[in-house]
This record gives sequence, C-alpha cells and structure tokens, in this order.
Amino acid sequence: MHNSEYSSNANGGGNVNGGGIRSIPLEWTPSQLLVISFLTVILIGTFLLTCGFSAQPGVKIGYIDALFTATSAVCVTGLTSVDTPMSYSFIGQIIILLLVQFGGLGIMTIVTFGMSAVSGRVSLRFRLFAREDRPSNTSIDLVELIKYVFIITITIEAIGALILFTVFKYQKGYAAVKALYFAVFHSVSAFCNAGFALFSDSLMSFDGNLAVHLVIGSLIIIGGIGFNTIVDIIYFFRTRSRYQLSLNTKITLFTSLILIVSGFLIILLLEYNNPTTIGTFPLHKKIYASLFQSITLRTAGFNTIDNGLLLPPTLLLCMIFMFIGASPGGTGGGIKTTTTAILFKSIMRSIHDDTQIVIFKKAVPKESISKSVAVFTISMILILFGAFALLFCEKFGFVEILFETVSAFGTVGLSMGITAKLSAFGKLVITAIMFLGRVGSLTVVFALAKARPKLDVRYPEETVLIG
Repeated sequence: MHNSEYSSNANGGGNVNGGGIRSIPLEWTPSQLLVISFLTVILIGTFLLTCGFSAQPGVKIGYIDALFTATSAVCVTGLTSVDTPMSYSFIGQIIILLLVQFGGLGIMTIVTFGMSAVSGRVSLRFRLFAREDRPSNTSIDLVELIKYVFIITITIEAIGALILFTVFKYQKGYAAVKALYFAVFHSVSAFCNAGFALFSDSLMSFDGNLAVHLVIGSLIIIGGIGFNTIVDIIYFFRTRSRYQLSLNTKITLFTSLILIVSGFLIILLLEYNNPTTIGTFPLHKKIYASLFQSITLRTAGFNTIDNGLLLPPTLLLCMIFMFIGASPGGTGGGIKTTTTAILFKSIMRSIHDDTQIVIFKKAVPKESISKSVAVFTISMILILFGAFALLFCEKFGFVEILFETVSAFGTVGLSMGITAKLSAFGKLVITAIMFLGRVGSLTVVFALAKARPKLDVRYPEETVLIG
C-alpha cells in the first residue's frame, strides 16, 4: 500500500502529496464527499443535457426534465420524464450512457482507479473516501478490489454487448454500426441495473425473444449481486480450500435466489390467465416473461410487459421487491437483500427468544442489526413522505403514486405510465427520492449529522411494554 502524507492549510483544506488528490477539506467525512460527488456529476449531466446538441432536432429539453434524466441515469434508475430515443440525440444518449456507467461503478471508484492508473499511488485518506462508495468486507486491498471491479465490468459488459449485437444485427436486421451501438448501450444499462432503453416501449417488442431475456436478465443479476460478491466468488474458485466465502456473499446469493424463484412462481401464478399481460402467451413464453419480470423488478426497470396492466396482487409484490432492491456493493438501490435477511432473522429471534442472530453458523453483530433497523425505518419514512407529497400535488391514484415512489427509491425504474405526466413539483420529488435511494438514506443521514463525542456512560435499564 502506498501512503501519502496529508497536510492541511489554514483554511481547513488539504493536499495529498505524491499521487494523491488535492483540495479535499479535512472536515469532510466520507459520507459527505460521496453525496457531494454524486450531486456534482448530476449537475454536470443536467447542464450537458440542456445543451442543444443533446436534443433531437426541434426538441427542447427543459431544465427539470434534464435534471430528472441526469439523476435517473447517475442513480441508475431508468425512470424517464421524456421519451429517450425521441427526445435525445446520439450525443445526448451517449451522455446518458456515460452517466449510467459513472453511477453504476461509483464516482469515487472511477476517480480512485484513475489516480491509480495515472500515478500508481492513492492516498490513505482518499482510500477511506473511496471505501464509502465501494464498501467491502473482504481482506483484499481496496485499490486492488477497484481494479477487479473495472476488469469485471468491462469484460461482462463486452460479452453481453457481443451477444446482443448478434440479436440486433441478425434478428432485427440493423446495420452493423447501429447494432453495435444498441448492443453496447443496453449491455451497460442492464449490467448497471439502469433500465434505460433506446426503444420507446422499453423491451416490450422483445417479449418473445429468449436471447434478449437471458442476456439482459443475466446482466441484471450479476450487476445486482454486487462487485464484492463477484470478487469473493472469483477468489473462492481460484483458491478453493484456502479461501472461504464471506457471510455477506452467502446471504446475498441465498436471498437473491429465493427472491428470484419466489417472484417468478408468484408472478406466473397470478398473471397466468391475465389476457392483458401474459395470459395469451404460450407456456414457454409465459415462463421466461415471468422470470424476467421477477429479475428486473428488484433493480433494473426493463419491462417486456405493461406494468399498468398487472393485477393488484402482482403490483403489491412488485412494490415489495422494489423496496428490497439489490445487494450491498451492487448497482441498484432499495434496502438491500442483506438488510432484508437480517430483519427476517431478527423477527425469528424475537419469536424463538434466541440470544443471537445466526446465519450460516455465523453470529450477526449487534451493529449490523441496528443499522438494518435504521435503514428500514428511514426508508419507510422517506417513501411515505414522498408518496404523501405526490398525492398532495398529483391527480393520479394511490397505487400509481405509491408504485412510482417505491420504484424511484429502489432505483428500479418501473412505472405504471405516469412519470411523463407528473407536474414539475412531482418530478422534483421523484428526483430527490431517486438520489436518496441510490446514495443511501443512511449515508445521507450520516452526511448531515454532526459528529458527537462518544461518552462511556451506561444508564440503568427498564422494561418497556411493546405491542
């Protein structure tokens, strides 16, 4: 590890000498810098999308729509207030793609990789900032982990793009250049769980295409389980007996599998005879349409069926899954799969009166349990406030509003068709929710909170009646 000496100046700023980064104030916490970095990229993206070269001829992109799109891209959500292919030019679409890649990888991750590639050195302080953006519970060096992240990302996106290229060129009949562009765009969008598509109907025109379902679905799953999990699995297969999968990886894989399989079966059962969704499909088409919906509704936002035509029980299932979201270190939002697993086991502990929460023969620390409860509570409050604000100013029904709010928080991007019809205030509310959902509600709380000295004081306990 290369460490650089950090020196502060009279104004509270600082320099990292020898391959570090300059002008990071000492008083900034990692959480604050993460929030600021996301806001900065969003504002830059907003400015670029309002420029004339970003819009299709004769189309004027307003500031609010540009802010909405930039936030949706950086926060890898996929909700759009305007039709992406009809409103944005080739340059505008490239800007959106770059914002998606920045948001999926993480701004601090990209900067850290750039510093390492250019100078070969990353300061200790900046490593702490980067770890907030790319948390890891492995013993692998952070910079080494970030290098793995880049290699994995480029490799997986390239493989996905190559397969999609054959679909667009040979099945859709696109010219080679157009097929390559569409393949790269949708591969990046899928792996980053963004849900942006260059088709006005998302992927509904591919509802019978097995290759698109498999490729996009696989990219969504890999991007959603998190880079830490991917690297952990790679190390496990490379070293075998010398390396054990972390508890985080085991929980992530098990919970993700349970959610995908259960979601698939429930959607297939509920929508089997619904003529407006999959009711008229042949059996094989019903199966992979239901499976794809189960995969995409937690993180990505691509859709091959019209969400506005889903039955009420299916919509409720979608909202639950969108609230859960992706896994830690992944490219999606939500409260995360690990949080869900810990909360579930916490409930089981209360029922069985156990002293510890044990998962895969490992006890979960009390700090993780407390954070899980905090994440769940803050997230619920955020969704309720967001839904209340939208219900106050919009004329849509309760289900449509709640669906949109949960989708924005989970950075999923699915909608019942109301996004473009929202008022300016409504778009700003959804923009704020997307940002909080991607950065993390707990991260924002830490960024706004003032540090308090820890006092080693213990007060007497007293029982409080619950329930």
